[in-house]
Amino acid sequence: YLVPRLAAEQRFELTENRPLAMFREALAAGTRTRPVLLGPVSFLQLAKATDGSDLLDLLDGLLPLYARVLRELAEAGCAWVQMDEPVLALDLPEKARVALALAYGTLAQGPGPDILLASYFGAMGDTLGTAVRLPVAGLHLDLVRGASDLDATLEAARPEQWLSLGLVDGRNVWRTDLRGAMATARRIATARGGARRLMVAPSCSLLHVPVDLAQEGKLDPEVK
Repeated sequence: YLVPRLAAEQRFELTENRPLAMFREALAAGTRTRPVLLGPVSFLQLAKATDGSDLLDLLDGLLPLYARVLRELAEAGCAWVQMDEPVLALDLPEKARVALALAYGTLAQGPGPDILLASYFGAMGDTLGTAVRLPVAGLHLDLVRGASDLDATLEAARPEQWLSLGLVDGRNVWRTDLRGAMATARRIATARGGARRLMVAPSCSLLHVPVDLAQEGKLDPEVK
């Protein structure tokens, strides 16, 4: 697995705003997309230090670049950005929790689209309290492998905060049980007083599932 290799004196530069270019391309084709960025804390936590330093110390130098990307997206008409922080599903040290608060507190102060904070591949567990307190407009839940987070989220989430319900299994080739997914969605809507601030989503990226069954000519028909 290839990850960034960083050091204590690392300096960051935005060479190209690729999310902005892709957003504009889709907008020109008639589709308003929700760009997805790897969150700054996960970027640093999952990178490798070449000198043994604590890479979270680089956060202050990284945040201005994120702020610029978000500002330019907002200026182009982007309404939402999904910020993936998969480290929320890990056991985080206190310094990482403080870094999350610093990062999203800083980004919330500048102009930018609404942020949907996304975690996946498991339950957030003890880090859920940190996630729901962050100043973001929405929170994504992996309700396939992190369903144990649901009740605590319903209790702690702010009334105005959107919830993205990861009900469609993004890591499984089998068709989702739509009746079961709908039952969960209805229960959440009832608990939230309606479905106005709910989104339905895959549990995680659809990277792991087949793109198309059209070329599968040898599958048993029932399996297909």
